Amino acid sequence: MRPSGLRPLPGCGFAMIAAIFDFDGTLVSAPVWQQLIARMLRQRRNVLPVLAHLAYHYPRYPLVKLGLGNPDRLRQEWAEHMPWVLRHVPVKEARDLMQEVAREDLQPTVRPEMLERVDHHRRQGHAVILLSGALQPLLEAFAQLVDIPVALGTQLEVQDGVYTGRLVPPASYGPGKVERLRGYLETSLPQVDLARSFAYADSLSDHPVLSLVGNPVAVAPEDRLRRLAVQSGWSIIE
Repeated sequence: MRPSGLRPLPGCGFAMIAAIFDFDGTLVSAPVWQQLIARMLRQRRNVLPVLAHLAYHYPRYPLVKLGLGNPDRLRQEWAEHMPWVLRHVPVKEARDLMQEVAREDLQPTVRPEMLERVDHHRRQGHAVILLSGALQPLLEAFAQLVDIPVALGTQLEVQDGVYTGRLVPPASYGPGKVERLRGYLETSLPQVDLARSFAYADSLSDHPVLSLVGNPVAVAPEDRLRRLAVQSGWSIIE
């Protein structure tokens, strides 16, 4: 008997169903970026690049809250510039740091009901994918803890075993998430049937991914995504 996540297509072999999970605010309730930055500052790791990142971005948040800026643009720039915090950090040192953050700071904030969803899809034979704007080494560290086989995050440029502080495009945010996902599916899972697949996310910035699948699910959604989910008839998990 074939896994229930597969179905035959005439002349095309089998199609697979994917279950695509966002990370920050969806699988975990803690703000991922804040947890990473807080740990780096506590441990005095790469302090100057971390402070530079904060100094550039944080003063703009009050303006956005007053309606004087675009929140999605600010979040995208935050994601694009996040590799700064690992500038000149050796890959091995960063990997150890990310494992600490994933295990000690993020795993305790996992939403149990979402892990149940992950297990449900796994039992159904679906392709479970963690898709996020988080830095790739952090996403991989977390995915290992919760037994998710595929982690697609923001990839980082490496030279001579050291992070340069630059990303490998695209930043996995908004439309860039779709590009990152499609690139993976085309090369590794071309048999995925997106019309029968699932996506879980909490933010309106994830609209491009949610609208890509036939079964979008808003998880503890922010107000803008909640309105869209209600208007569109999408499932909502509180």
